[in-house]
Formats: sequence, structure tokens, C-alpha cells
Amino acid sequence: MIKNFYQYYFTKQLMVYGGIGYTGFRIFEEYNSHDLSDNTRFVFQKTKDHFYIDAGIAFRIRLDDNYKN
Repeated sequence: MIKNFYQYYFTKQLMVYGGIGYTGFRIFEEYNSHDLSDNTRFVFQKTKDHFYIDAGIAFRIRLDDNYKN
């Protein structure tokens, strides 16, 4: 996986973050109890590499005594 990660602090506690990237060498397969590949469900069929984007908001809480407002 290759990823660029970005973050921006609106305040000391509130941050937005995001990332864009490209996956590589991803193969997910489901196996049954006989150790044979089971592709009956779409979720577990072989996947291909692709671009992805993720984003979120985080609220930071500091618990140490040295934190000054």
C-alpha cells in the first residue's frame, strides 16, 4: 500500500485527516472447512488493486499534567 496522509488542526483538540493511496498485491479469499477456495459470496472473491480515499475527524484529549491551554 502506498499512501499520502494529510491532517489539519482547527484547534488544539479538533483535527481533520485524510489520505489517498493505492493498494498493491491484495488478494482476499475465503476457504471452507476442507481448505478449498470458496467464492460463493461476492465479498470474499479475489479483489484487484485500486485507488482509495479515507477521511475523518478526531478529537484529541491529553491526560498528562504538562499540557497547557
